[in-house]
Amino acid sequence: EHSAPFLLLNLAPESSKSMLNAVYSLMLLRLIVLHPAADDGARIVLSEIIGIIGGRLIESAKENDYKSKDELFGNHAVRSMAWCTLSNATGTNVGASFLRQDLALRGGLVDSALLDISSSQQPRVEVRQSALAYLYNVAHDLAMCPKVDEIKDELSDTVVTLLCGMIEGIDEESNSTARLRRLLIVGKTLKPNHEQAAGNIDVAAKTLVNDLGFVEVIASLRSNNSAGEDNDAKTAKDVATEICILLS
Repeated sequence: EHSAPFLLLNLAPESSKSMLNAVYSLMLLRLIVLHPAADDGARIVLSEIIGIIGGRLIESAKENDYKSKDELFGNHAVRSMAWCTLSNATGTNVGASFLRQDLALRGGLVDSALLDISSSQQPRVEVRQSALAYLYNVAHDLAMCPKVDEIKDELSDTVVTLLCGMIEGIDEESNSTARLRRLLIVGKTLKPNHEQAAGNIDVAAKTLVNDLGFVEVIASLRSNNSAGEDNDAKTAKDVATEICILLS
């Protein structure tokens, strides 16, 4: 944790360090965030990592052409590693708890990640995959702690945004890993606790998917051969089939 402040300096807008230094810094930071935060100092460091990297991702995503306006975070290697770092951080109890307390930051990151999973907006598959890894951990945390921004049995805005964002354009995703990750997020949202009985699903989420006519889109993925038959493509078909059963 002691090296984190120095590594974050390499990501500052005014930094004169090279793109390679930024990538290496993020590679180390993504490991640092996985270390259990043993005290308040470590928790503060983790929150700073999430806040600084998250802020840069959000600000760069606001630009119509972030590749030219934010050279550092417009770089695909930096952007991909930044999402990996946030994904790891969100997968920890401390990181997830921090984002639950800062819903504006979490909401901004979800919106930015949704831009980065669109193949029309983001042609680099490694960025799409990394952004989806972050979104999956957000979905997992929402499933574990669903009452943060929900009212009674209604779906929260974040859940609705996630669910719609995962399904919209999923049939246009050519990469099997990215498509599988989208489906896993849909499945996690529909059935937050996979250990529960098969019929015990989120009724509000199921109703939303059916009302928006997304069932046909998911059903079409059961026989989609456009990305080849690698392991992720086969698994994606199986997951799509299971989701269709849940929605029936």
